[in-house]
Amino acid sequence: MGLVAYHYSKGLFAVPVSPYGLRQRLQDLEVIEQVWRTNPAFQLGLTTPTLTIQQKAAKLRTLFQGKIDETLLAFFTLLVKRKHLFHLPLILHDYRHLVHERLGILEVNLITTEPAQESTKAELKHKLERSYQKQINLKETLDLRILGGAILILGHQILDGSLRYKLQRLKQTLLTQGTRYGSKT
Repeated sequence: MGLVAYHYSKGLFAVPVSPYGLRQRLQDLEVIEQVWRTNPAFQLGLTTPTLTIQQKAAKLRTLFQGKIDETLLAFFTLLVKRKHLFHLPLILHDYRHLVHERLGILEVNLITTEPAQESTKAELKHKLERSYQKQINLKETLDLRILGGAILILGHQILDGSLRYKLQRLKQTLLTQGTRYGSKT
């Protein structure tokens, strides 16, 4: 499933457009995906076998023509024709990654157990922008399962400073040392 979505996102990304157009196309795709995700009637209307492909394409034109660029409308119609709309969330994910890569934006997710102070987030963002020479798009996620500390996800890189991870490492070290010295736990 991920490979199909990646090829669709690469195909859409390959269509020439200005940097502003890239941002606009991404915003339009996000709107379509949100409507798809939150509106079951919209999903049903585009996936029901009782409507022909032409009727579904006409429905798309009625809803989106003049509101999104023609390339994106044609792309969305292609997904309907090929019955690949269920790939839309992954296509958006991959397309967003490609756009941000082209525009020099690094997606960073800060995971903590409680909200970080604004000054802490601003300082982190500033240091990351200096280190990576990219614009940083910082998102914060709260997750009590990490017990404390923080996890920083920078694109595909994970820096885990969570208490949970440190406890797991300590447990593994103790188990390894216990085995080495012949004790059983």
